[in-house]
Amino acid sequence: MVVINMTSKELRLGNFVINKNGKIEKVYTIYNESINGYDGNGGIIPDDESNFKGIELTMEWFKDFGFEAKGSDPDFLERDNFSGIFSNGDFKLTWYELAPCRHVHELQNLFFAIKGKELDL
Repeated sequence: MVVINMTSKELRLGNFVINKNGKIEKVYTIYNESINGYDGNGGIIPDDESNFKGIELTMEWFKDFGFEAKGSDPDFLERDNFSGIFSNGDFKLTWYELAPCRHVHELQNLFFAIKGKELDL
């Protein structure tokens, strides 16, 4: 799993990130320079690039979020009329040209911006 450094400005509540211990956490609150994540223990993740990272998108994440392959192209994925192509680690919308999503939190944020609802597990 490849991860990237990030800042809290890139996140929304409900995004998934990796903490400094390598565990996936869900963002519950963002306050000043810290993020309150929840992995079952409710630990605080400081807003320090070395302490939390974005999660690279994989086909497994799309399956967990409820996306399905449509048609004969296994890279064409859709959920709730939100569709795109996932290829070489990039997800691109099929109907609008934007920079590709490469990380779970980016896909979650884009889905919310377009559909008005959370993309959650």
